[in-house]
Amino acid sequence: MMQIADPGKYYNVSSYRALNDIVSSLERGIIGTKDPGTEIAFVLDGSGSIQDDDFQKAKDFIYNVMSNVWKTCFDCNFAIVQYGSLIRTELLLLDNEDRAGSLLKVKQIKQIYNLTKTASAINHVLTDIFIPEKGSKNNTAKIIIVLSDGEILEDPMTLDEVLNKPQMKGVTRYSIGVGDGILKKPNAVKEMMQIADPGKYYSVSSYGALNDILSSLEREIIGTEGDSVTTTVLQIN
Repeated sequence: MMQIADPGKYYNVSSYRALNDIVSSLERGIIGTKDPGTEIAFVLDGSGSIQDDDFQKAKDFIYNVMSNVWKTCFDCNFAIVQYGSLIRTELLLLDNEDRAGSLLKVKQIKQIYNLTKTASAINHVLTDIFIPEKGSKNNTAKIIIVLSDGEILEDPMTLDEVLNKPQMKGVTRYSIGVGDGILKKPNAVKEMMQIADPGKYYSVSSYGALNDILSSLEREIIGTEGDSVTTTVLQIN
């Protein structure tokens, strides 16, 4: 019997009546462990340097990522935090129970303007998004995606402070730098590369060029690099 079974797959019971003792274990072996899912938090720059039409393009991008990922990943949940002079939660993980409603919330986001408190916004994800009270689960994969057009301005927190917090352990971080406010400023590039894990920094020339990285980012989120991902680009205004 041990020769028949793969390693660790041999059961023995004292009688047929005792088969019930191994039912739960055998069922788990057949069904497998369900993927606990993925939680993705967008950290959206809404500072004053971003023109209204560019902010709309940023919302279009987030909307398209969410709707495309949901076609394949049924256990992916999204949150959105916008930052400027203040930090504001625009979408909770709990809101994902109503996906149409969640996409509507993306459409309805209003720009905050003014300052660029990037570090504080990332910290907000750790303290107000990735917590059980707001629908986060301990065993899920967690992703933070920062989308910004410039360097930090008048933020009471530093990147070193927030990125080294214990709650950040196990969180995969991406950053997307947009336009000359990033690309032509070495310090801004340095900040965005510090935010991102190695190989997870994207740069695009403008908000209109965000669609160029749409498919790549979706594959990263879903974890199916090389598999088929259907990408649809929509304008939501």
